[in-house]
Amino acid sequence: MAVAFCLTTHLSFSQQGYISTDSTLNTVEVIGGSAYENAQFIKVATKSGIVTYSPLELSEYRLNDGRVFHSFPTTVSGEEVHLFFERIFHGRYMVYSLAIKHEATRYFITPADTVILHQLPDGKQLASFLKQYVQDCPAALENTPFVKLSKNSLVRFFGDYDLCWDRYFPRFRYGVKGGLALTTLTAQKAGNLFSTADFHTAAGLSFGLEVHVPMGRTNMSFVTEPTFYHYKSSTLLSDSRTYDLVTNQYRVNVPALFRYNAFNVKNVPFIELGPTYSRYLGGENLLFSYNTTDNDIFIGIEESSAIAKDQLGFTLNVGLMVKYDSKQTMTFQMGINNLYSVGKQSELLGVTQICFSAGLLF
Repeated sequence: MAVAFCLTTHLSFSQQGYISTDSTLNTVEVIGGSAYENAQFIKVATKSGIVTYSPLELSEYRLNDGRVFHSFPTTVSGEEVHLFFERIFHGRYMVYSLAIKHEATRYFITPADTVILHQLPDGKQLASFLKQYVQDCPAALENTPFVKLSKNSLVRFFGDYDLCWDRYFPRFRYGVKGGLALTTLTAQKAGNLFSTADFHTAAGLSFGLEVHVPMGRTNMSFVTEPTFYHYKSSTLLSDSRTYDLVTNQYRVNVPALFRYNAFNVKNVPFIELGPTYSRYLGGENLLFSYNTTDNDIFIGIEESSAIAKDQLGFTLNVGLMVKYDSKQTMTFQMGINNLYSVGKQSELLGVTQICFSAGLLF
């Protein structure tokens, strides 16, 4: 849809509202409402009371918080009406949003040097629609398939396009990863059988999944990485007798991480931090006891619950995302997991892991 409109002069008044017609602009106290109300009318506080203006009476207004609205004709339920459109981005293209009751928010763009509004389509048509406007920026062309019909996504996209900035574009992503986990058991409490043990580090393979959910148009995202790993070790323990704790476990770690992408560049260093839940999947923990009587050695074998089936802790990762092509990104990561047995099992063993992994995001 395209409609003609008249550009108005835009003046900047810090944290101050204004109303404008085609020929005048007055600074006033503008009273905002809901998104739907702001599109229908605007209220202005005057000495004599509250005055309400319609889109037919004003060409533009700005709220005290800095949001700017322009009056344009549009079609609602088959009828042409004038409404206030919120300008959400001001650059080489103007981007507008329009809130209509009982409908999804509509979005529009117009080149800064023209007087025509174009409504943005939803779904798969959006990418092809945007491509015709950003042909002069290869980085923007690559990102068009990932743009969503939302304020955050559109503002980030057109902001990057203004600078032709080839940087990571926030979007939902998933992938696979694999690597090496160096696992060390740790005594959680002094004075018990485990506190004097010399636990050795055991190396084992790990593999898992990654899911990334962006947080708006910021450099932050929520990440979860369910990771399966296996480790086995043998540790000598002693008090009045000698013991051998043999561990052979399969577990899954499920972290809930907040990621910060450190720089606005194509290859992105990042840091992740958050809580982790670990669950025992299978294997065994056997405790061998050795008791010497005269020249005889008696060996006892029992199942040990030295490591709790459920553990809680935290994860800290640092890494680098390397852009492979427009749709795929390689990740290289190093991190540490500290896991603890909690509650009634707090006297049992904890786990410390140093992990190295590589992955592929889609």
